[in-house]
Amino acid sequence: MFWRRWTRKITTRSVLITLIAVATSITVFRALFGNVISFSIPTLVAPELANLVLYAILGLIVGLMGALYNRNILFGLNIFSTTMPNIPAALKAAFVGAGVGLIAYWQPSWVGGGALQAQQILSNNLGAQALLTLLIVRWLLGSISYSPSLPGGLFAPLLLVGAIFGALFAQLINFIPVLAFQADTVSFALVGMAAFLRQ
Repeated sequence: MFWRRWTRKITTRSVLITLIAVATSITVFRALFGNVISFSIPTLVAPELANLVLYAILGLIVGLMGALYNRNILFGLNIFSTTMPNIPAALKAAFVGAGVGLIAYWQPSWVGGGALQAQQILSNNLGAQALLTLLIVRWLLGSISYSPSLPGGLFAPLLLVGAIFGALFAQLINFIPVLAFQADTVSFALVGMAAFLRQ
């Protein structure tokens, strides 16, 4: 994972502090907003054997793409640190934020944490062209937004990119006429989310 490069060593103390921080944030969030479900999905049926094989293939593809995504983020971090070494991190973040803000003004559905777009995918509301466009945009925005080395969202965008991979994979399978079954887009999106987040 790319964060290992920026952590000199992982200690019991750092892991414990991280766990306490996560547990505290979840507790506060649930206290303020209630114990709601993050994503709504339709009732899923048990997968056939052929689907299990396709899940494994999707997992391999997403694993490779996850490694590439990590390299992409490291590349962005290196570009910012080498080309703008004397510029304060806050100014770098402001520059990136202004760019993302312009994109949000022009196309609001392309930006944000990714939960709304992931829910659209899990509701099977996006076609292949919209998914492909969103994948390209979020792939680039992920590394650019993380490049200033300031704290920011990472896990929700990863879920979105994984959902896009899974949904696109299912739509590609369904496009192949020789196959005698239809891949469930929602199921494959869920598998993609889990596999990509694991990276």
